[in-house]
Amino acid sequence: MNKEKLILILKCGMTYKNLQPEFGDFDDWIIEGMGAQKEDCSVVDVYKNQKLPVHEKIAAVVITGAHSMITDKTGWLENSIGWVRQAVEEKVPVLGICFGHQLLGLSLGGKVGFNPNGLEYGTVPIKCAANKKHDPLFQDFPRRFKAHVCHAQAILQMPSGATRLASSELDPNQILAYGDNAWGVQFHPEFSVPVAREYIRQDERPLRRHGKNVEKMIAEVESTPHSAEILKKFHARATKTE
Repeated sequence: MNKEKLILILKCGMTYKNLQPEFGDFDDWIIEGMGAQKEDCSVVDVYKNQKLPVHEKIAAVVITGAHSMITDKTGWLENSIGWVRQAVEEKVPVLGICFGHQLLGLSLGGKVGFNPNGLEYGTVPIKCAANKKHDPLFQDFPRRFKAHVCHAQAILQMPSGATRLASSELDPNQILAYGDNAWGVQFHPEFSVPVAREYIRQDERPLRRHGKNVEKMIAEVESTPHSAEILKKFHARATKTE
């Protein structure tokens, strides 16, 4: 990697404050998951209207999750759409996670809204499409693996030119690829087992209102090594030297 260029963590929100002392925050989980050094990364709190750098100064972008909704249409979100689109057009490696996956899809012309299939939480099976074997990031992944999910909204209509690589029972667009440099994943490769359980506990009330068995969901949370591998593979691809 060109040491003058940093991996940008485009931070769209923060985790629950009561979780931060023990577990850290979104950017901590992503940097650790990539196996990156903190000094090789730059965190921009875009949700606080911090200024985004010019694309020439970054090696890659990871767009985090958030507790807000894409449909809230906040000012910072509107300002980020064009920047993300330009990053993809300029062939900067981009990985969007959950909210970041939706932001990436929206930036490229997709439609995002509340998932008609309802809330999706816990550890769920992800089924890859056969075409994943042609994708540079996911070609070595198994056809089925488990991942942690935590979302109410989803990409309801894929952008033109997007490739669907994986689905789950409640969301057909779990992994989308945009050419050979940008990907969005609706699940959370950065979540540990304890964090995944805590998110279920934090959102217990809405989950129960939607008829979810919270106790069963917590008990079924398990390690997701294949999902976690995405961050390492993205980091390796983004930082490889020609």
